[in-house]
Amino acid sequence: MGAIDQRILKASEDLAARLAAVLAVPVNEDSQRTRVSRLASSVALEHSNACRTLLVGGMVPSGLVVHRAQYEAAVRAVWAFYAANEAKVGELAASLAV
Repeated sequence: MGAIDQRILKASEDLAARLAAVLAVPVNEDSQRTRVSRLASSVALEHSNACRTLLVGGMVPSGLVVHRAQYEAAVRAVWAFYAANEAKVGELAASLAV
């Protein structure tokens, strides 16, 4: 596989910075649902950073594994906020130690 396109890498870093800025804004509501969703979002951002680092280092298979974890964390964050019932939010909170 060829070198990582620097424009794509820069765009990914810019998006991650914007998303991190959104997560840094205080919330109006401090519910368990909001905390779980924000924590899962933070985990997705950590995974995106790890994925970029692995890909830049030429470790593509490992980068792809972390990319899947990033996707799952992002989906979990959205699901927890918009779709999960309270029992499922509680289960996720317990597994994330919120």
